Parts: sequence; C-alpha cells; structure tokens
Amino acid sequence: MRYLALFIIFSVNQLVYAQEKFLFSKEANPIVYANIYSKDFGTVSNEEGVFEISRFHDRDSIMISHIGYHRLTISKKQLFLLDTVYLEPNHIVLNEVVIGGFSARDTLSKAISRISNNYFVDPYNSLGLYRQHLVEDEIGVEMAETYVLSYHPKYKKNQSGQAKILSGKSTKNYSEFRLQTVGGVIPIINGTDVVKNQQGILNPDVIENYQSSFEGIIDDDFYVISFKAKQEADIDTNRYGKLYIEKNSLAIIQVEINSDKEKLSRINEGLEIIRADIPEFFTADIQTIVKYRKAKNGKYVLSFVYAVNELLGIYKGNTKNYKSNVKYIMTDIKTKDVEKIKSNYDAEVPFILQDKNMSSNEFWFENNSEFIFSNKERNILRDIENQNQ
Repeated sequence: MRYLALFIIFSVNQLVYAQEKFLFSKEANPIVYANIYSKDFGTVSNEEGVFEISRFHDRDSIMISHIGYHRLTISKKQLFLLDTVYLEPNHIVLNEVVIGGFSARDTLSKAISRISNNYFVDPYNSLGLYRQHLVEDEIGVEMAETYVLSYHPKYKKNQSGQAKILSGKSTKNYSEFRLQTVGGVIPIINGTDVVKNQQGILNPDVIENYQSSFEGIIDDDFYVISFKAKQEADIDTNRYGKLYIEKNSLAIIQVEINSDKEKLSRINEGLEIIRADIPEFFTADIQTIVKYRKAKNGKYVLSFVYAVNELLGIYKGNTKNYKSNVKYIMTDIKTKDVEKIKSNYDAEVPFILQDKNMSSNEFWFENNSEFIFSNKERNILRDIENQNQ
C-alpha cells in the first residue's frame, strides 16, 4: 500500500507540473503579462512567463496574445503536451512617414468617441483574482490575495462598480513605519479602467493638456501613440505613457502609464510634514499597465491591471522606501442574469484587516490556478515568514 500511495502522489505532482507552461520569445526571453484566454476563462503569464491551464476545459481553444508578438490559437490538448510555448515577434515600424497625414490627436479623439461601440457597455459580473504585496527597503512586509466578484454597471462616464470578496488570505503587516495599504480591489476596478472612465489623456476635458505623438505601427494592426504633458511647467499633468490602439476598430487595448518623477519631486517639495510624531509618506513614483481583451460578443472588457506605487516614508529623521504592488486578473465574465452586488468590505480600512472575508495565513501555499506566483513573490512570502518566527 505504501508503494501505491507513493505512486499516486508522484502522479498528482506530474499532473500539476504538466499544467504549468512557459511562454517565451524565440530568443528564450519570458513573455510577461500575456493574455491567455478561452471563451469562458482567462489568465495572464507571470513575470517569468509562467501560466497555468488547469481551469481551461479539455475542448477549449485557447488564445495567447501579447502586443509585441503574433497571436497564437491552440487547443488545450495540444498545449497540455508542451512545456514551453514560443511566440513570433511582431514587426514594428517606427517611421511616421509610413502613414502619411496620420494625426495622433485625431486618432485619439476618434478612439474616445468609439468607446461605446468597442467596449462592453451593458451591466455584467466578473470574477477575478486580486493580489497585492508591500515591500519595505527591499524586504517583504505584507501580502494579501482574494477572489472577487464584481458588478460593472451600464456604461456611463465615471460610473462606479462594486466588488465583493468571496474568499481570501493575508499575512500580518510587518512595516516598521506601520504603512498599511487600504482600498483593495474597488479602487483598482473603478480607478484603473481608464478607457471606460475616460481618465487622463482619454478625458476630453483635459486632452488639451497633453501632447500625443505617433510612435509606430505593429504588424499593420496596432497604432502606438505616446503622450506626455504639453507644458513642462504643468506639474499637475504629471503622467506620460503609451496607448496601443487597434487599427481597424480604434479600440484601445492596452494603456501604459508612468509618473514624471521630477514633477512628483517638485510636488513633494511643496508639502510640509504636519506631525513629527507619526510617519509621513510621499509618493515617489507610479506605474500602471491596463489590458483589455474581447469577451464572447466581440466587445472589449478590462482583463488585467498591474499597478506599482513607490513611497518615501519619513519618521523621526529616518527614511524608508516602500513599493506597493497590485495585480488584478479578470478570469470569468457573466453577461446573463447579472447580479447587482454590494461591497462587503470597507475600502477605508487596511485591506489585510478585512477579517470577515479574509483568513490570516502566515505560511500559505500556492493553491490557485488563476495566476502562478513569481519567484519574486515567493521571496516576499519568505521574508514575511522569517519575520513571523
């Protein structure tokens, strides 16, 4: 019987590893945050290009897409037999002469006007995985992960959705300056869906504050448009980045946003430390990647958010550097029998303290099939475990 048990354990481990795949370029570089989805389920590759396929159905046709590579469609049965998937790079033309008379500004204006045509505008529910961690001076001090049911109301500019924690787990917070993250998934869903909410350069009311430029075209399929503040002295317009726009539909399928560190520094210089007896925190950098993918009806929906917020903490003459990292992966979407929900947590309370819906797990194991932990995240958990001893 002992040999049978060992055989069963060995077989299960083989199956688990067979479900984990690597996504690489032809040069053997990992392809990070690629959309990997079928008509019923979606995930993304992690920082090492690793993804998991156990949630896909055996008969699924799986689409693998990344803005820099040729899209690949493959069956789960074919994918199961592979250890590594290689994608061919897209051809990028970086010459404005290729498109005579192209206007980045006009293209952006048209893309904004077509939001209601290109994106899912009726109410829907989505299921997703939300993961966040906090690092203090390169040492992990907090991590939380939740499965979330969200309600997205009928499309209207600045219309807010709701999110309900279904289950989750969190560590304690070991920040020396007691920095704790608040908000959780609601600000991510409402605040980073920059296309449907028409934020920043996509806001017709402030588009005049930005300068947009054509950067190139990818495989004759996607325009690449960069943006930055029109006036260098305008410190309130402190974001720059890139938009990737589908050529035929003018759907914005990816947005990359960075903060102007020099402008943030100037803003921070104008701030005063109000109380010396408690830590003060100042934003040093913000980076965001927002991705969209097509739903069953061919309309685009929010599929992935990656957000990093770097902070400088000051307390009693000492300083510490913080990096808050958030990822949200939309895994499932429901468009029929849509359920209106009410959020079951307080966005003003530190996210890891949502005791009703989150279990505290200092020594947790990876048990999700939506988004594989990266080595960096494993190291952060190891840091936290060491501080708990």
